[in-house]
Amino acid sequence: MISKYKTAEESLYIERSLTDVIKMLSCLMVAIHHYSGYAISTGYDNNIILQAFSTQGGYFGVALFFFLSGYGLMKSDQKTHLGAKAFFIKRMGKVFLPVLLITTIWLPYYWCVMGGNFESFNQIVNDIWWMGDDVMWFVKTLAVQYVLFYFYTLARVRFPRHRVPMLIVLCVCAFLISYRVELRHAISLPLFYSGVFIADYGRESKKYLTTLWFPIVLFCIMLGICYWGRHDMMTFHIMFNYIFILPILVFFAYFRITMPKIPSWIGGTSFDVYLVHNKVLMSLRYFLGAVPLWAFAVVTLIATIIFYGLRKHLKI
Repeated sequence: MISKYKTAEESLYIERSLTDVIKMLSCLMVAIHHYSGYAISTGYDNNIILQAFSTQGGYFGVALFFFLSGYGLMKSDQKTHLGAKAFFIKRMGKVFLPVLLITTIWLPYYWCVMGGNFESFNQIVNDIWWMGDDVMWFVKTLAVQYVLFYFYTLARVRFPRHRVPMLIVLCVCAFLISYRVELRHAISLPLFYSGVFIADYGRESKKYLTTLWFPIVLFCIMLGICYWGRHDMMTFHIMFNYIFILPILVFFAYFRITMPKIPSWIGGTSFDVYLVHNKVLMSLRYFLGAVPLWAFAVVTLIATIIFYGLRKHLKI
């Protein structure tokens, strides 16, 4: 149900059920993006929808996930602030235990069945670092944000008047760290800290987003950066994420969306989709050569269900 806020003093709010649905959609966008990249690059399928997804779909999916992760973390911390040990056990465990499980299953399969090169020690180390799958850069990038976010939760209590400068500094640090360790797409990281900001300054965010001039000025700045970086396709792609997300935030500033409670598996399996989809695509390409979209979709669904069930059985 879509409704207006009752008073101007209410904070911008995105409820948990909606964020879970959007996270699932964002992971599906990333999956279709990677399939589209394969289909377009090999000439297997050049339809216009796949062309659109291959161009922007994955970048936008990652951008949404970054934003919602920052927003959700801040909302969770506002309800219950965890000590360092509890925070890192909960957050890192939630991310890295599934990653450790899928990597433990995937790497032996990749080496022994798909003919991966594990004769060189350096290659083994490289495969372990990248977890045998290029898309796993996102997991390590997210872990960096968890560490920096926890510093913010401590500092915001001690220095409440300096929260905005602290977020800016942490965003710059995240950007530099991510590029230093060769983690890609770090230019999307401001969206993580934008999510933290909107959760922490919900009332102020709603106020500025519902003014006429503020969204227009931001939109013009983004268009200017797109024009300036038009020959740098990564900058161009990522800035379009900001352009697409801005009107979504403006909408949330005017309207509040309420949803009935959704099954927990919808939010719970979004990360599983991300973890398995590219491994499915790599396997199907190895065994089939040409991979129809329906085969990719069906096998990804089956792999997601199996992995989700295994995680639940192991209580991961």
